[in-house]
Amino acid sequence: LPELDLYGGQVIGVVGENGAGKSTMMGTLAGSVHRDGGEILIGGEPLAAGSTEAAGQLGIAMVSQEFPLVGQLSVAENLLLGRRPRESKRRLLVDRTAQRAEASAMLAEIGLSAETIPVNREVRTLPVPTRQMIEIAKAWGREPKLLILDEPTSSLGPVEARMVLGLARQLAERGGTVLFIGHRLDEVRDISDRVLVL
Repeated sequence: LPELDLYGGQVIGVVGENGAGKSTMMGTLAGSVHRDGGEILIGGEPLAAGSTEAAGQLGIAMVSQEFPLVGQLSVAENLLLGRRPRESKRRLLVDRTAQRAEASAMLAEIGLSAETIPVNREVRTLPVPTRQMIEIAKAWGREPKLLILDEPTSSLGPVEARMVLGLARQLAERGGTVLFIGHRLDEVRDISDRVLVL
């Protein structure tokens, strides 16, 4: 694409056939795919190519089709991977109590309880739809300005899919932007303020 402008307060549906470049474009925005040209500006600031850390600092979070969760770690450890619990009293050691409390709060933010998804469970023991919801909670917990959802409902049942669509709408109502790649056209039509076709 020569140019794409994104504005706060919108959900932008992204559709196109397989191989059209939807996931590649989203990965470029999120820093997981290194671009070889062009420029991306977020709020006027240039985004460093191929840096998920730089993207995160500019408020970009992505939920991809392949969940980058660590199976041998617990739900809590995955949710807080790469950052410390906010209420931690320890500097060098991991405060497990604070970690579990914050992980439970992150799940609650998207409408899930620690009883539904026990934060001490190893992620590899959980079914795929539950892993998808953990990935969504992880992205949501970063309080993104731009949330990229790459076919987030493909492995979910109707109840969880409605939750995810509701979160997308909620972020847009707060002034954030959502890029929603969907393969279910009824969902794209229902949730989107505008649609980008690749």
